[in-house]
Amino acid sequence: MLLPADRAGARVETSATRARDLLDDASRHRPRLQEITDTVQADLDLARARLLQGKLDGALEAAAPALELAPGWRVEGVVTRAAGLRADLARITGAPATAAPHGELADRIEHFVAITAGSQFGGRPAIS
Repeated sequence: MLLPADRAGARVETSATRARDLLDDASRHRPRLQEITDTVQADLDLARARLLQGKLDGALEAAAPALELAPGWRVEGVVTRAAGLRADLARITGAPATAAPHGELADRIEHFVAITAGSQFGGRPAIS
């Protein structure tokens, strides 16, 4: 039996998956930076949707390609979504974001947001 939060999470996951599929279909019509950042943001949205349903492995799987993005491509919208995923991780589990079993995901996100496009050129990190 799905609880109300589970049903909402399932709808969010379906929507995020559909958005990701549409972005894949449209990729040939957009400039490269926009294509990459849109796709990465969709991956992070999907990871958050899975996390909201308690699917930690699914969240890690969805976030993995996004968290491999080179620092020069980590623009504000991408970093903001990654930081939101980390905040959700801590909130949902009720444990510090570094606690097992979600420590791997938290560590990867922390590293990701620490090294951004702005920080590569002497700017401050996008998320402090």
